[in-house]
Amino acid sequence: MTAACDLCKLLAAPPEGVVIWSDARLSVIAVDDAEYPGFTRVVWNAHVKEMTDLGAAERHRVMAV
Repeated sequence: MTAACDLCKLLAAPPEGVVIWSDARLSVIAVDDAEYPGFTRVVWNAHVKEMTDLGAAERHRVMAV
């Protein structure tokens, strides 16, 4: 986790919403924001700057979830 990373901050203090599902690797959050109805955020639980920084199996896991 990196203090300056906005996505890492989400893990420490998730925004208003509902955690739909999580495991040791990632969390899926239904964001409660009237401006973005139906918006869902998938957050990798470790600091990763870009999805392309994940290995092929990890990227597949994100897409499968």
